Amino acid sequence: MQFLTIWDDILTAVVNAIRTLFMVLCDLVYRLIVITYDVFNRIGTAAILDNSTVSEIYRKVGLLIGLFMVFRLGWSFVLYVINPDLIADKKSGVGNIVKKVLIVMVLLGTTPFLFREAFQLQNVLNKQNIIGRIVSGKSEILDEPGQNLAWYAFSSFYRLDDSLQGMRKKDNTNVNLLYECPVYNNETGGLLKEEFINNNSFQYAYECLNNTVDVLDNKLESQEIDRNYERRYVINFDGHGIICLLTGALILWTVLMYTIQLGVRLLQLAYLQLIAPIPIMLYLDPKNDDSLIKWSKQCLTTFLDFFIRTAVMYFIVFIIQLLIDNDSPFMDSFSDIRGFIGDSYINIIMIIALLIFAKRVPKLLQEVFPALKNAASLDFGLKPPKEAMQVGGLIAGATTAGAIGLIGGGLRGGLGGIFKGGYQGFKGTKLKDVASARAATNLRNRQIREDDNTTFAGRTEARLRNAFGFNTIPAKIDKQIKQIDENDIKPLEDQIKNIKENNIRPIEDQIKVFNDQKRAIDNDPTMKLKQKNDNVIGYYKTMRDEAEKELLKKDSDLIGWKNRIDYLQSHYGEIDSLTGTKIDGSLIEANKSHYETELKSKIETWVDANKNNNEIVKSAMAQTALELGLNVGDIDSYGDINTRYEDAKTSNNNIATDIAKLRDKKVKIDRQIEQANMQIDVFNRDIESKNRQIEGHNKRKEQLEKNKKRPQADLDAINKK
Repeated sequence: MQFLTIWDDILTAVVNAIRTLFMVLCDLVYRLIVITYDVFNRIGTAAILDNSTVSEIYRKVGLLIGLFMVFRLGWSFVLYVINPDLIADKKSGVGNIVKKVLIVMVLLGTTPFLFREAFQLQNVLNKQNIIGRIVSGKSEILDEPGQNLAWYAFSSFYRLDDSLQGMRKKDNTNVNLLYECPVYNNETGGLLKEEFINNNSFQYAYECLNNTVDVLDNKLESQEIDRNYERRYVINFDGHGIICLLTGALILWTVLMYTIQLGVRLLQLAYLQLIAPIPIMLYLDPKNDDSLIKWSKQCLTTFLDFFIRTAVMYFIVFIIQLLIDNDSPFMDSFSDIRGFIGDSYINIIMIIALLIFAKRVPKLLQEVFPALKNAASLDFGLKPPKEAMQVGGLIAGATTAGAIGLIGGGLRGGLGGIFKGGYQGFKGTKLKDVASARAATNLRNRQIREDDNTTFAGRTEARLRNAFGFNTIPAKIDKQIKQIDENDIKPLEDQIKNIKENNIRPIEDQIKVFNDQKRAIDNDPTMKLKQKNDNVIGYYKTMRDEAEKELLKKDSDLIGWKNRIDYLQSHYGEIDSLTGTKIDGSLIEANKSHYETELKSKIETWVDANKNNNEIVKSAMAQTALELGLNVGDIDSYGDINTRYEDAKTSNNNIATDIAKLRDKKVKIDRQIEQANMQIDVFNRDIESKNRQIEGHNKRKEQLEKNKKRPQADLDAINKK
């Protein structure tokens, strides 16, 4: 049993390490999605030309177009004189010429307006996220569409295992997911979503990533109690993060490739806007009148490009959400092969299918909408353009060769590697060949340095210390201490301050609001009336209990009935010695009813007789009068206090529904306060962790300060180490 427990712990540790590794990679990928989508979004709504520039161009071209129109009309008049039959011709006749002239005049006047309105429409559609809302089916307006796109994709694979809720744990308590993972829930996203949307950070994702619970597993057949429990993760991280990472890489690559094409779209729109007068003018020429139609199709295709790409990305995320939905018809088709391996295999297959689908989108669109197939059509596939590959080769070659040169040959080798590697990368040389060539150069240079038995750093330090006669090691230590203050301690202190001001303080303010709401409920007139009624009822019961106690001391009839009831209750189900019948509930209740009737009549007499000499009765009447706002002597008989008692019970019955609503509201507020305090606890734990890091940095500083005071020989030894 101990070996199995150790093996479970080792296996859990390995899986935790894998999940953490993929979470770190997902953190990087999904934050890059936000950045690239923000660039994509900005390029999609940008405009190179402003209205003044376009208006100036149209004004200058207007004179030329006017001269061309006069020439065209004059030439048509000459043709009509030469051949009068052309006047009635459908293509070259007067009617067609006049129609074209009117169309040209209208277009020249409205084209700038149409482009301006089109850009405004584009901004509205993007700001309201109309495309994303249509495709994803979500009605909310997203202030940060990049964060939301990344969040919807990430949260499809990072979610609480709702099946654990209420299951029995090994410590014989029930699983409460709110306690196991207070920073996240499947419906709203909790603090994790808020932190990612506002700060583009997944720091809370690590809080619950590797949390596990040992829950009772009825499927295990072992007779040992400890083996009847199954260790399960609170967070379902599909494929332990592999599927999440692959999906994020797919979306990131899609956004990146689409962003490059969107830059081409931006330039293309500016070009089409600038040349607009030319196709409009050529519309007057019978041989080139189709130029206007081609130009219009190009404008429409280019303008729609941004929205089609946005729709494709949201469609990919929408399909991903359907794939991981356990209740979806798609997943129901694989119910007999479900499980870790089965689900991972299905998801990988469908991710590959999504890649192929994204590549085939242009062909599908062009077949359904033939007008989209023209010279202005942009590639919707996921393969980088050839020009981008050349630029990427230049950067990759320069980076690879430069890094290898810097490692093997210092500054000089690094600079040489950057220029040579960049040139080879631009020509298309493989990175493997670039790296091999740079490594061979480094090998030759290293051999030369080893023959001289010197290093650049050693020579530089020796020259400085010999020339100026000062010790550089304390200066290095001071620099290290300064770097610790600026790069390690200050960022942590700023983070702690930010958590206190932007996270904890708003929650504390909200708790104050909740407490004010509770006080308002307590001060509600209905609640006050209920409290007053309960007090009146309590005073009456105190008086009644006192009277019953005193009567049972002296009144033989009541004592007899009381003893009779005690006898019946203690001999329930037996034969009654008095009546000879079996004792049952009806017999007991009948005797109790008779006892209560006798008691009530005798209590009234006893109270009226002892109201002045029994302190408890006197106090009950006085407190009832004060509670109702009366004078102390206004209630001086059993009938008076009994009437108030019955009135209080009737009043409570009338307001019972309102009281229940107020109490439910108060319970909900208490739950909200509890959740808020749990959130504060999470932030406080984060602050404690950061304070421990600061403490560690301060210890490093103390050690460095001690090193500064050591003899020079020791400092030289430390420096060599």
